[in-house]
Amino acid sequence: MTRVLLVDDEPLVLIGMQGMLNWAALGYEVVGTARNGAEALRAVQEKQPDIVVSDIRMPVMDGFALAEACHKDGSALPAFIMLTSYEEFDYVKRSMRLGVVDYLVKIDLTADSLTAALEHARDTAEKEKKLRMPSPAPVSLDTFQDRLFLQLYGGLFTDRAVFDRQCAEPGRHLQSAAAYCGGGQPANRPTCPQASL
Repeated sequence: MTRVLLVDDEPLVLIGMQGMLNWAALGYEVVGTARNGAEALRAVQEKQPDIVVSDIRMPVMDGFALAEACHKDGSALPAFIMLTSYEEFDYVKRSMRLGVVDYLVKIDLTADSLTAALEHARDTAEKEKKLRMPSPAPVSLDTFQDRLFLQLYGGLFTDRAVFDRQCAEPGRHLQSAAAYCGGGQPANRPTCPQASL
């Protein structure tokens, strides 16, 4: 079961979302609800949901601050779906930078749109879990590159130090990657894409 946390400061919205779907039949478990971002952050730490469906505008801590706090370590989990009453494009842009996987306007929310967003978020969460699974064999360069790309695309690197730590990770496993990205490479070999960041 994919674990879901629902966050909104309006009790009727929380009740509506809980009753909108047959969660268990779709493979989801609602592990809790929260009425503001600070309460939700505690719930994320305690319940470890795979997906958070969160309002953007809330008291104490808004949905953007919540997503940023949950992803400050560079993790893509939990995957976020943002809800808002406002159809302003700057919200969409900011959500994308924070690694939010979908954006839904409350007034247009239907069982179908919520189900589609949850499926997208579940795919993202499952990919991240696979990347975190310990492997008896060394991590392949392709797997490492996929993980790095997902983190870059999702805007999950909060600062240069986090990015540098992630780039150093394959050094333990991939001698060829070090040769490819390191100094002294042949003139016809392209420079490492990470080096330009």
